[in-house]
Amino acid sequence: MNNNLITDIAESQKLPVFIGVTGHRNIRCNGEDGIMLREAVERVISEITGIDKATGKSNKYPHTEFALLTSLAAGADQFVTKVAVEMGLKYGVVLPMKREKFLNRKGGDGIADFTAQEKAEAERFMDDEAHCLFVYELPEIGDDDTQFSEAAHFVSDNSYTGIALWDGLVSPMVKAGTGAAVRDSLHGITYRSNCFSGITIPETRPIYHIYAPRENASFESKNFFRSRSVFPQPLLETGENWFSLNGLNDDEISKRFAKDWQKENGKIRKKKFEEKLKNIDDYNRNVMKHKDWISQDNYKLDAQGALNQSNERADICEKYYFAADRLAIFYQRRRDRIGKLIIALAGISYICLNVFSDFYESIFALLLYVALLCLAVILFGFVKRRRYHEYYVSNRAIAEGVRVQYYWFMGDVRGSHNIEAQVQDYYLRRQKGRLEWVRMAIRTINLLSIARYERCSRADTPDFVKKVADVWLGQMDRKNAKTGVWEFPISPNDGIKEISHNGQSGYFLSKSITRKSDVVLPAGSDRKTAKVSPIYVKSKLLYGLATLAMAVSIIMILALTAFLVISPNSNVLDMNVIFSVSLKNVVVFVAGMLPIVAMILREWVSFMGYDEDVDRYAWYYSIFKRTIIEIDECCRNTSGNYKDANSLRDAIKSELFEIGREALAENADWVMLNEKRAPEIPSN
Repeated sequence: MNNNLITDIAESQKLPVFIGVTGHRNIRCNGEDGIMLREAVERVISEITGIDKATGKSNKYPHTEFALLTSLAAGADQFVTKVAVEMGLKYGVVLPMKREKFLNRKGGDGIADFTAQEKAEAERFMDDEAHCLFVYELPEIGDDDTQFSEAAHFVSDNSYTGIALWDGLVSPMVKAGTGAAVRDSLHGITYRSNCFSGITIPETRPIYHIYAPRENASFESKNFFRSRSVFPQPLLETGENWFSLNGLNDDEISKRFAKDWQKENGKIRKKKFEEKLKNIDDYNRNVMKHKDWISQDNYKLDAQGALNQSNERADICEKYYFAADRLAIFYQRRRDRIGKLIIALAGISYICLNVFSDFYESIFALLLYVALLCLAVILFGFVKRRRYHEYYVSNRAIAEGVRVQYYWFMGDVRGSHNIEAQVQDYYLRRQKGRLEWVRMAIRTINLLSIARYERCSRADTPDFVKKVADVWLGQMDRKNAKTGVWEFPISPNDGIKEISHNGQSGYFLSKSITRKSDVVLPAGSDRKTAKVSPIYVKSKLLYGLATLAMAVSIIMILALTAFLVISPNSNVLDMNVIFSVSLKNVVVFVAGMLPIVAMILREWVSFMGYDEDVDRYAWYYSIFKRTIIEIDECCRNTSGNYKDANSLRDAIKSELFEIGREALAENADWVMLNEKRAPEIPSN
């Protein structure tokens, strides 16, 4: 099987949505039962995707491609996959073990998992190049039950929602099986077994449950083949947790299924879930809409070129990083321009009101005040309706997360307990509301990367991993013999003309320099390479102008007061100058207008966030600098802690893992800060 389908998706830079499948092997799906089950599956797929069976297109999410995630087990998995393909969906296959072992496996009773027909059907699905996105074989880490459990976890974790052909019976003591898979989707996997803290908020997703009886069902129910949507929550709507349902018989489960468990809360949760899908669809629409803007530039993250190493996993990340980064820049510029215009219009309108009240009582000034204020309100509504600020923040969040994942893939970085580091496991975990879809988007990108492509084998050597660190973090491998200070290798001999070209740490340094004297450069370097940060200059300039405006205003008022005290009977200030207005009124008007100017300038600085950004870049630079020094010390091995190449390699990877986690935490804080920085009409 080739990987053209994944390549096409990655080239489009659009995000697919995966729907997990779980169910019993021995469901009733023949004859009339098969017809009812097919109708139920079609109905659920249409409800999730909005696909109209007649047209084959989604009415709710027209810009998004939906795909199944399935293990192709006999029974439910194959049944749902067949129906989905007929409805125009593609699918990815997750096998709990090697393909041959999976297809030829026998259970503990010696009976094969697949009949000859079911095996042929599974092979046909895996070899279908027109619909099969990938076949991913999980690495073997335990017995067969463990492998099947891990496959169910993988399908659940990488799906936005799931379809369960399930009879409703729950057995909490069983690691694998449909009941366990549904429980994990609704309540989250046991994080202790996956190297997370037990108090970590678990990953959950809704389940669309089709009541599918087994072939040996001992009774008939009017609820057979009915469907319902069940959404994550700590307890079931009946007040019972999953463990309390253990041991109930089929008839008792059927009665619970017949109840209207969802009611109003279910509608609210369903709406929130659909909002996540709508966010994905909006992202895909924006990628298509601004394709020309995205393709105007063609910068890269540089690691593959610098390391002369092709890495398909990182390549997919780079494509999505580029799209999200370019969209973030686009919406940031739109937001900033309109935001500045709103502030300016509001300020000028207040000045017009002062003109009317203190200087020139003309209906024209009053009308101009109303017109400008109304225009500011209209622009505010426009930028809010177009969601420029929201798109800017969310796209920047995606880009920064994927950037970290790119370098983790290049260095084959491992997290806790030697598990491959995945950004979504550490990113935006405290923002589980509106931005939860961002983590799911990154998870989807990683799924497309991991499921089809091999890890970077060259990352087994410390030299290669050190080069990844140099490209990502930057280099600081020169120590001044006199001062003992580590220095950036910036000089014409290095071919580096600007600080910002020296990895991300150099970029952060260039954005946070407040004094040239604070930058340590090697002897003989061109001091012009160190420039005070433009955003710092803008911040100080605007603050200076605001302070000057306030100072002039105070001086004018004090001077006027002093003059009136000294010469209370003087008629100098009563001299008519323009529009039959006295000079005293002119002074009062100008003195009152200058604080408004100061307010506009300060609102400008606050909206643009210059001060926060300088501090943020300075902090980023400090932690990246510290990591660079620690990696250099590891490579020099002055402490003698690393006895062989493997221990040195693992030490560098550990540093890359920690700096990645720190970067993700800082990016999450930036998201929280900037969510409050949306354009608004100044009220002070």
